[in-house]
Amino acid sequence: MENGETVEMAAAREVFEETGVRVSIDALYSVFAIQDINQVYIVYRGTVACDQVLPGPECQNAAFVEPDKIPWDNIFYPAITDILKRYVREMERNTYGIYTGSHEAGKLALIENEKSSPSEI
Repeated sequence: MENGETVEMAAAREVFEETGVRVSIDALYSVFAIQDINQVYIVYRGTVACDQVLPGPECQNAAFVEPDKIPWDNIFYPAITDILKRYVREMERNTYGIYTGSHEAGKLALIENEKSSPSEI
């Protein structure tokens, strides 16, 4: 995060800086710690506002892929693989959870129906 940013603003900025894709943030999806490097990753679900991909200097390659084309063997952190697999399953049901944990393992903290409003949770 940069000074003066909300967490959601930082997430959208990071997506743009690394991929050139503009997104609007929909909801928190996962929070996990990577203890070995003293970092916390906060993952949001978002909606693509522009589907043009232009990888930035921190990214070697970026592309939109269908779920059956995700290069699972190229994902470094086990938690990212886990999050993406859960997301693909949840996207099919249109029901999303919020997950917490470490880069090695996590747990489901809350199930939220995409159609529910915050006052219903």
